Amino acid sequence: SNVFATFNPLSTISTLTYAYGNNQITGVNSNVWKTTFSTLGMNYGSSGKYYYEIKVATLNSQAGIGVWGEPLPQTVTTNFFPNHHPFGFVYKEDGSVSDDSQTFYTGSSFTSGDIIQCALDIDNSKIYFGKNGTWQNSGDPTSGATGTGAVPLEDNGGGAYFFFGTCYGTDVEQANFGNGYFANNPVSSNTLYTGNDTAGRSITGVGFQPDLVWNKNRTGDGNHHLYDSVRGTQKFVRTNLTATQGTNGGTDGLTAFGTDGYTIGGNSGINYNNRTYVTWNWKAGTTSGIATNGATTI
Repeated sequence: SNVFATFNPLSTISTLTYAYGNNQITGVNSNVWKTTFSTLGMNYGSSGKYYYEIKVATLNSQAGIGVWGEPLPQTVTTNFFPNHHPFGFVYKEDGSVSDDSQTFYTGSSFTSGDIIQCALDIDNSKIYFGKNGTWQNSGDPTSGATGTGAVPLEDNGGGAYFFFGTCYGTDVEQANFGNGYFANNPVSSNTLYTGNDTAGRSITGVGFQPDLVWNKNRTGDGNHHLYDSVRGTQKFVRTNLTATQGTNGGTDGLTAFGTDGYTIGGNSGINYNNRTYVTWNWKAGTTSGIATNGATTI
C-alpha cells in the first residue's frame, strides 16, 4: 500500500508540537509524559505484519516507543504513559521492555541519535523491538509462531493496536511509518549530485523507488523539472513556467525509475556538466487514482 500513517495530533492535548507532516513530535517544556498515536491501526485477530521506526532526535531524560491497544482515550492527557495502562507495550530509554504488569526483558538503552525499531506480527500475536538494526532479546521477526525474542501481544477484544511515541520534557522523536526518511524529510528524501552530461547515469541513495522526482539546478537560475511514474519517464513539468508538459527526446531527461533512485540522460536541464543539482523524491504510487469520466480518462 502507498497509504502511510503519521502521528495523530487529534489524539493528544497541546503538550506536544507536531512538524514535518506530523512525522515529528516535540515535547513542551514540562517534565511530564506526553504520548501520541499513529493515525492507522492494526486489528487484533486479523492478519498482517507491520513495522515502524522512531529516530530519537533529542533525548533529555526519558522516552518510550511501542504499541498500544484500544480502547484509546478520547483525549490523551498530560502525564500519560502507555505501559501504565492495559494493552500498552513499551521499549524505554533504559532498555526495559514492559507492559502494565511486568518487565519482559531489558535490552540496550538508547539515547539521542538512535533509531528504535518496532515490528508487530498480528498473524502470530508477537511484538519485536530493535535498536539501530539489532533486534533486542535476540529477536527474530521472521520466526513466526515460535516468536524468538518476542513479547506476546494480548487480545484486546479484537480492537486495533496503534504505534505510539512518548516524550518526556522537551524530547524530539521522528517517525518513519514507511513513507521515506526521517522528519527533516518526512515523506521524501533529497539527493545532491553534480552534472556530468553523460547518458545512462544512475542517481542513487534515495532509499526507495521514487514516484515523484522534483529536480532543481543549484548553480544558477535553472528551471524546476518534475517527473513522475504516473505520466511516465521523460515527461516533465516546469513549475516555475506556465508551459504545458514537455517531453525529452533521445536519451535525455529522466529515463528510468529504480529501486533506490533513478536514471538520467545527458544535458536536458538536469545533467549539465559541472552544475550542481538537488532533487526531492517522493514515494506515492504508480496510478493517478482519478476515475475515468465517460469517454475521457484524466
